[in-house]
Amino acid sequence: TGKKLWERQMYKGRPAGGRHSKNSFASETPTTDGERAYVYLTDYGLFAYDFEGKEAWVTPLKSHATTRDWGTGASAALHKDRLFVLNDNEEQSFVAAFDTRTGKELWRYDPQVPKETGKKGCCDVVNRGVAVYRGHVYTAAFDGRLLALDARTVIGNGGGEMGVRGYVSAYDPTDGKLVWRTFTVPGNPADGFESPALEKAAETWTGEWWKYGGGGTVWGAMASRPGRELLYAGTGH
Repeated sequence: TGKKLWERQMYKGRPAGGRHSKNSFASETPTTDGERAYVYLTDYGLFAYDFEGKEAWVTPLKSHATTRDWGTGASAALHKDRLFVLNDNEEQSFVAAFDTRTGKELWRYDPQVPKETGKKGCCDVVNRGVAVYRGHVYTAAFDGRLLALDARTVIGNGGGEMGVRGYVSAYDPTDGKLVWRTFTVPGNPADGFESPALEKAAETWTGEWWKYGGGGTVWGAMASRPGRELLYAGTGH
């Protein structure tokens, strides 16, 4: 019916961090294992509720400053009895694992991203979260590194406003080697086109667009359908 069954207030007061003018203070998407709903609010903590709305546990987390104070956007990833969260910030970025039964933090990893790297980004020090595959946790560090913590992993890039060319890359999960890369916008015609699709797309572009990158970065979430070798990826800017 779409009827609201319950509602819970997780935090009341002045927000610790900022937000983008077109966004809220709750960018992260809740996740569930079929028994509980888990909510990650980066500036406040992790919250777990049963399906009747009863609080199971709360794990407070410290707020961290970001370059532009636009807030965060990395949702928690659920795998078996663990929740994995990512927090990119100017103080100490980290990936952490939590026990879904108790909310206890099990481990924390610091990718050692230089603080000055944050000033090079177009849209604040943010990340779309982690991926979990065959016992490994994968994350893209803000300084451009793909990390496996603990196996083909796909990531995109950001920075369409900064003169870059958008692409999607696939990496072997066992050794981190690049398997393939496909661009989302055409490059310099003098260098040839990577595919017939890009050659066709170039017919719709004018001027010397390749000198400015072209944009079309895949900075948002991607999706695939099990059993079919298809990847769906949206572009921005």
